[in-house]
Amino acid sequence: MYIFRFITQGLICESATVVLPYCPKCGAQVRAGDRFCGYCGARLAIPKKRKKVCPRCGREARPSDKFCAKCGMRLEEEGGEAAGVEETTEVLEMPPDIQERLSPAALIFVFEDILPEKDYERVKKLEQKNVWLGYMVAATLFALKEDEVVFLRPDKRGRVLKKDTVLIIKRRRFKMRTYGILSQKIYRLREGEALTVYDLLYNPQLKDSLKDPPAYFIQLVIQHDFDPRTREYLIVEKTVQIKRSFLDRLLGVPKAVSYTFVNMDRAQIYRDQALALKQLLHRYLNHPYYGRLFKIIMKECDRALWAMHYYEGY
Repeated sequence: MYIFRFITQGLICESATVVLPYCPKCGAQVRAGDRFCGYCGARLAIPKKRKKVCPRCGREARPSDKFCAKCGMRLEEEGGEAAGVEETTEVLEMPPDIQERLSPAALIFVFEDILPEKDYERVKKLEQKNVWLGYMVAATLFALKEDEVVFLRPDKRGRVLKKDTVLIIKRRRFKMRTYGILSQKIYRLREGEALTVYDLLYNPQLKDSLKDPPAYFIQLVIQHDFDPRTREYLIVEKTVQIKRSFLDRLLGVPKAVSYTFVNMDRAQIYRDQALALKQLLHRYLNHPYYGRLFKIIMKECDRALWAMHYYEGY
């Protein structure tokens, strides 16, 4: 898978002087702090902060305590060093029936900070869902390219007014579950067949019919790239009742608003996958060739969304 490949290519050995631990399952070297093995995907033991424990009675003490609250024994030696400190490790446990891996689009939905800082602020503050979706599409395509599933090259589309686009050529078969719902049209292609980024997103049946096209596709990612158990575990949906005036009712203001957010504490089991995807995006966005393709991908996504947008009286 793309995240595993990229970790083994560049993320593990940052310095020749760093002593690397080993995966207990396959024996591959991993970085200190990694939660999953980059070669076999096994969960790794994670060092925890050192605990201060009374050496006499075994009672756990706060880091600032100098004496044991139970037996009164001094917890700091003459030199000021803590006595009775033990190191423990914990194994990162993934709840049962939860997906072990998320698609690129799902990772960007959960971890908005994968995006470069300037675009992250746009998504966070201005709620520009088209930028958010554009990154989901780009991340999916670059992950497919990284695994040599597709070939990407610039192209033109249109008969009269030619527009720049990116042609996606399928090289081999793949599991759609790995790359998510945004790869569905590529999945259906035969090997050697191609389609443009515009056609990847555009649906003729939805032409001029969606009031919020980016939200429509982001909802598709939520529904298809998370299985029901994972969606229930990570994503919280709430409905808030709104107090409406008589004028609000006349204007058709809804009586309730639903919103969705991610439980970030629980999402940390996928943090290492998100960091690997962030590194992959950074490498492609800063590449002279693929950085140019990325700009075209974003523009083509906007054009496809615009073609499906519904306007009253149009």
